[in-house]
Amino acid sequence: MHELALSQDIVEMLTRLAAREGINTISRVVLEVGEISGVEPEALAFCFDAATRSTPVQGAELCIENIAVVGVCRGCAANFPCAGGLAPCPQCGAYGATIIQGAELRLKEFEGE
Repeated sequence: MHELALSQDIVEMLTRLAAREGINTISRVVLEVGEISGVEPEALAFCFDAATRSTPVQGAELCIENIAVVGVCRGCAANFPCAGGLAPCPQCGAYGATIIQGAELRLKEFEGE
């Protein structure tokens, strides 16, 4: 389960950022998880809770924002949603879009005191 390793990395990053900003306790964390990132949001939330124990992040509210897949057509350059990463361009019908959104795992923001 790579979500545990990801959660531990996120907690380490949050701990470093909080220390740099003079924050002692983190109360809220917002993550963006792309639809085709390979990360299971429910597993990430479960592992995040375990990874935060005995850290400044313990007890923080975790908000996960799901990011839909968007591609750009290689033929006509139209941007369009492509569920699961495979969809024809609605403008020209071509396949093989370049994915420009939906594979990310990103720390969007955090709050604390």
